[in-house]
Amino acid sequence: MSPACSPVGTILDGRWRLGAEIARAGAVLRRGTDLLQTRAVALKLPGAACDRGAWCGDIATEAAMLARFGARHRRIVALRGRGMAAGLPFLALDLLAGPDLRALLVPGKPLATAQVAALLGSIAEALALLHRDGVVHGDVSPGNLVLADDGVPVLVDFATARAAGTPWPRVLNPAYAAPAQFRAAQADPRDDVYALAVIAYEALAGHHPFARRVVQPGETPPPPPALAPAAWTVLRAALDGDAAARPCDIRDLAAALRRAVPWPARMRRAVSSYAGTMPCPA
Repeated sequence: MSPACSPVGTILDGRWRLGAEIARAGAVLRRGTDLLQTRAVALKLPGAACDRGAWCGDIATEAAMLARFGARHRRIVALRGRGMAAGLPFLALDLLAGPDLRALLVPGKPLATAQVAALLGSIAEALALLHRDGVVHGDVSPGNLVLADDGVPVLVDFATARAAGTPWPRVLNPAYAAPAQFRAAQADPRDDVYALAVIAYEALAGHHPFARRVVQPGETPPPPPALAPAAWTVLRAALDGDAAARPCDIRDLAAALRRAVPWPARMRRAVSSYAGTMPCPA
């Protein structure tokens, strides 16, 4: 029996007690209890139909990335342990309150610029940390931004993350993937810039900028109705199908959204003092 299908209360690898299912996609996420540390966790388990070789590779990648970054930014999900069940590895992660960002992206119901800036600002900072270390996430999407108990998202699912300059093996979420990812091009931090821009546009406009398909050359969606022109200039560039046209520093996108919020003058001056420093790939 696949460990993901085991009954509630089953003990995996002598340490992890299974709880109820949280979500199911390629992997199965279940609540769990760490019997050693006596704390609640989320257990990421292989689905019954998973490819064993691909699963082992993905879990090894994700574990390495989370061990490297999870403790360095609170908006990156923390790795709490690893285990083996039925000959396959699994991960124990921080248990997040949820739901993911898809619950807030309701078609036809745009979010206020201030809310979008608050939701995505710390995610941009977390991604900037990866980019400074030469890593690209590659699967930034609403389903991988899970709300914590403070209502701010946490970045999850690092199975496809890889070093900048190495080729993408596959596209997991076509609606948010940059065009170059479909060509198995080399990973570029600006691929994450594009994905976060699509999410920002969807939140601000109440719909996906390109009807959930890949952007075509020269295609530009109409500006979100309530977005300030200066912020739209940055967002439009970040949505460009050509990576060379996008901002090199993902924090530029978050800063543009913050500047568009009608803060008191003192706060607006502090926000406007930010200037991107991330160099573009050579």
